Amino acid sequence: MVGEIIRLEELDKEKIRKVARYITEGKIAIIPTDTVYGLATNPFIEASVKRIYEVKRRGKKPIPLLVSSVQKVEELAIVNSQAKVLMRRFWPGALTIILHKKPIVSSLITANEPTVGVRMPDHKIALAIIEKAGAVVTGTSANISGESPPSSLSEISMDVLKQVDIVVDSGKSLGIPSTIIDLTKDPPVVLRKGALDTNLILSVIKQ
Repeated sequence: MVGEIIRLEELDKEKIRKVARYITEGKIAIIPTDTVYGLATNPFIEASVKRIYEVKRRGKKPIPLLVSSVQKVEELAIVNSQAKVLMRRFWPGALTIILHKKPIVSSLITANEPTVGVRMPDHKIALAIIEKAGAVVTGTSANISGESPPSSLSEISMDVLKQVDIVVDSGKSLGIPSTIIDLTKDPPVVLRKGALDTNLILSVIKQ
């Protein structure tokens, strides 16, 4: 049975509170972002994070986090000078930044790695939900591992839809995942080419 579907094209406070409450309680929500649709839950409830792995049928692979503010990132990770520059220039936007994690972030989220990926999406509904849910949620794409990430509700497989508790439909997203840059390496390493131009990112770092 598919979880409850909520149509959200504008900032409806009541609906946003409802979705955020589900996430805070540790239920699994599918939410839109500027890039692709994602699986959102409370990253501090390990049973819920385990459900994310089950839904995606993925092995031990880190789960990125979506935040609604730079201040929240400072609670989760060690923010270096390069990160501050990139956040000022490209956030909110399609850039995931890998940083050294702080102890508050579970090793289950990071697949026992000492780093965590963080991003602030450029999507008003996503940001409103994240903020109401405590300013941080899981942010992995809403697809089975190995399949294409969905840009709309119609592209999300029934295998995924049947395992979540609530779905937010906000129409079409870009359909291209975020670019990922690892700032724990010297020099920084682009781990995934995505929606944001790699050369532009590296040029900003070098300035």
